[in-house]
Amino acid sequence: MFSFKKVHLFVWLIGGIFPFPVLSFDIPSKVYGILEEHPAVQKLKLQSNAALLESSAKNGLPDPELMVGINNFPLTKPSFDDYLPTNKSIGIKQMFPSLAGREARAETIRIRSSLIDLKSSYIVHQLFGKYLKAHAEKVASDERRVVLKEQRYLLDRFEKSLNALAEVSDAKAFERLAALDVQRADLELREILLDEIAASALTQMKAIDEDLVIENKLDGANKLRVPLEPYSFWTELLSKVSREIASADVIVKSSAYKPDFGVSLTYQQREKGSSFRGDDWISLKALIRIPFWAARTHDNRLAAAKAKENAARLGVSLSRRDSEEQWNILNVKRESALNTIARLLKKADVLAQSLKANRNNYESGLGDIASFHTIEMKQLQIKDQIIQYKLKADKTTISLHMLVRGRV
Repeated sequence: MFSFKKVHLFVWLIGGIFPFPVLSFDIPSKVYGILEEHPAVQKLKLQSNAALLESSAKNGLPDPELMVGINNFPLTKPSFDDYLPTNKSIGIKQMFPSLAGREARAETIRIRSSLIDLKSSYIVHQLFGKYLKAHAEKVASDERRVVLKEQRYLLDRFEKSLNALAEVSDAKAFERLAALDVQRADLELREILLDEIAASALTQMKAIDEDLVIENKLDGANKLRVPLEPYSFWTELLSKVSREIASADVIVKSSAYKPDFGVSLTYQQREKGSSFRGDDWISLKALIRIPFWAARTHDNRLAAAKAKENAARLGVSLSRRDSEEQWNILNVKRESALNTIARLLKKADVLAQSLKANRNNYESGLGDIASFHTIEMKQLQIKDQIIQYKLKADKTTISLHMLVRGRV
């Protein structure tokens, strides 16, 4: 198999023919700030803040209940001073749900907030990857347009040479002149395709960064390389936090077995009657909730929570397996593109030697101008193909970076 060291050597050699764009996947702080303003990211940030506020609220106590009433009021002879138990009352009741339950529910929501924050970072990472891919498409289309311009120049130069030969009644010159129109038509079709590619790439870039501010802030210090270990797959990280949420929910369901407490205080005001003084009363009560129906309610809820926890635990390994599969597929595509570039460079080297030999023959009057032109056109075709495979290699490398969080 072709080694990567040789590939880097080929890339360095081909740099003399045309420049390769170099980009780093490290997100500059200014670019990160721009991407954070994307509506998808802002939406998650608001959800995260809401979850944190809700988490704080879960630690609080429920609102107290205020009770106002009339007790033991006679209907046959309505009066407040004839019957001793008759009174007007005002009371307050405060429940104290299980502290363990409140803390468990608050922790669950806090973990949900951290999951949302992680999703926010993930979306920023994905947006940057999509932007780099679109930018690479745009740069590649510009480079291919330069090659196309060089091909047109060769056709024009070849046409002048053929016209000179046609003036001296060279039969082959007329046939070759007719074939030039077909080649020019092919170049026009390719130019239309390149315009479409560039327009599509620009549209994708503007969808992420409307004013194209990011393009001028990209760090071009390092070539794109395969992510270095150790790294973590984004899907695995997200699955792990989801598993933490499921585990926290088990604690919430377990806390339902613990009793809730409460207290109530009632003040009863009585009127003075003919046979009693009308002393006021105070009633104080302690409350406790007993999980009497646990077998029908809490047991099933806890079992369901544990089943979800087990499913979430399996989801972690499944997400890693899927990500590793994508990683391996992308790596194969990347290696294939690099190996193709290597073969094309070898072919370019052979053509360069052939061109030198044909030039010597032509200058000595033994060669054919058509074969000289054909070799030069093939060289430009190889340039165009290398640009395309370089784009494929870069896009697959970007996809690899989009799969992982990076060094952790």
